[in-house]
Amino acid sequence: MKIDPHEVGARLRAAREAAGLSQEEFAAKISQKSAKKGITPINPETVRLWEKGSHPPQWNKLAQICSLLRIEEDELLFGSRRLEQIRSERPRLVYVTPKEADLIIIFRHSSGPAQLRILEVANTLADNDPG
Repeated sequence: MKIDPHEVGARLRAAREAAGLSQEEFAAKISQKSAKKGITPINPETVRLWEKGSHPPQWNKLAQICSLLRIEEDELLFGSRRLEQIRSERPRLVYVTPKEADLIIIFRHSSGPAQLRILEVANTLADNDPG
């Protein structure tokens, strides 16, 4: 499936606005997350270019963007119709409940101590599972 930078930009802008962030605030938050991971920070002009569809975000920033905006990468890149298709196929691939799927997404967008805490909680739940 081809990624349309203009559509990605429109979805990015809508998600950013829904999160109540200006382009400047968004750039600052992404730059802060990037600095922690040793990735080059961005400036508001980069956000403007993304939203205009001049070019999509770099792959190494995608997880940070989606984590900050609380959307899935597939939704940002391909839209909600593709996300619905993925969700409908998920049970055929590996059975997980919707809550487990959400936990997996949160885990993927977390790092370090947060991932360890998620694993601790998951292990506790697994130990208490009567099934």
